[in-house]
Amino acid sequence: MTLTINPTLKNVLENQKGGAPVENDLKELRKHADKIEEHYYKEVITKPSDVAGMQFTITAHDGDQIECRFYSKDADPNQVRTSKLPCIIHFHGGGYITGDVSHYSHLTSQYVSATGVPVLSVDYRLAPEYPAPIPQEDGFSALQYLYEHCDNLMIDPNKIILMGDSSGAGLALSVAALAAERGIPIAKQILIYPMLDSNNTEEPDSEDLKEKKPYLTWTHKMNKLAFDSLLSEKEEYEPSLFPFNDPDVDWSKFPKTYLEIVTVDILNDDGRQLHRNLTENNVQVEFHEWEGLCHGFEPLLWTEENDLLQNILEKRYQAILDV
Repeated sequence: MTLTINPTLKNVLENQKGGAPVENDLKELRKHADKIEEHYYKEVITKPSDVAGMQFTITAHDGDQIECRFYSKDADPNQVRTSKLPCIIHFHGGGYITGDVSHYSHLTSQYVSATGVPVLSVDYRLAPEYPAPIPQEDGFSALQYLYEHCDNLMIDPNKIILMGDSSGAGLALSVAALAAERGIPIAKQILIYPMLDSNNTEEPDSEDLKEKKPYLTWTHKMNKLAFDSLLSEKEEYEPSLFPFNDPDVDWSKFPKTYLEIVTVDILNDDGRQLHRNLTENNVQVEFHEWEGLCHGFEPLLWTEENDLLQNILEKRYQAILDV
């Protein structure tokens, strides 16, 4: 087969600032990720002038403190509004081993600026220093905090959206499972090229992968490092922490879903299987498979003149507004 890749993306990847990623060395991978994210997520993606943020900490299930940021179009998120709004809880990507809310501040602010819907961005603790179930429980602690403070923040408790990309999307799915189990309603989940399958760590011997490999921004070796780091503490975990790998999960309990995958990615089969799992259990899913795009494509294409990117962002904005 002949690989289809967006020509603008192809050019950026072939000349990418920061060079090729280090695949199986955590320290070097974190340095590379910080360098790439600082450039693309903080310099290329600009911060909208109509969005303000407030930084604070919440108490996690184990008593530790988690940094959160609340972004809204209000200068003060506690200022009185005439009506309650939906709210997004956003989990950043990075394979559970890299990334933070600071790197994603401009992107999450773009969602707020375009929709008017506030975002609670969660700086969940990273593996391997904090392996599962800590990131998942951190995510649930943020949900619990928002749910308990909806009146103060003027948030509609029946319109909470869980959102993330890559590992952040996997974390959102885990939090949705925990919420169903623990009785907190979730209106919607928005999952962008989710990282889900802890068994997806070996490279298949296929022509398809050989063609994609020069343009992969997340590889099987990186996936293995990430899941080995995340799952380093125990042999077994509660099924609700990793619903994708649970054969007995009740998919009908999950909220309506907006799901994107990309074709130049090792995680696209994860997303296709998730789509099947949800739709076969009568969960409403809006599904998009973007041809020729790679994992983490947004900042690589970020210009107002890029019609493809703007079309994708408009679909995300509408998915937020359709909660």
